[in-house]
Amino acid sequence: MANPFAGVRWLWMLLGGVIVEVVLFAIAALLYAVAPDVEAALNWVTPPACLVASFLVAFWVVRRAKASFVMNGVVLGAVAALLYAPAFFFAEDIPLSYVIAEALKVIGGAAGGAVAGAQAGRRAAA
Repeated sequence: MANPFAGVRWLWMLLGGVIVEVVLFAIAALLYAVAPDVEAALNWVTPPACLVASFLVAFWVVRRAKASFVMNGVVLGAVAALLYAPAFFFAEDIPLSYVIAEALKVIGGAAGGAVAGAQAGRRAAA
């Protein structure tokens, strides 16, 4: 049985996960600066922002991989989700939207990897 993690570019996926979190932090900081009801704004903006940020960063980072595009994206999304995991242990109550947002990071990373893989396949066929 082949190792599913054999083609994972670990350093790039770790860096990509950090980039996702930095982008999300910047979005949250912007909301704190402009939103009248920050808590409600974060509950609505965080899940789609997690999906889009992890998709875009995964597509950008994974497209240089040689294989295992989706697995690279999943690892990137999981790293981004794990970077936020300590908040679940130290916060008293985490909104359900934040829990969903963590899953969307992995889904967005996988989707970004899949699109990068499809694009690489089209380039190879051409």
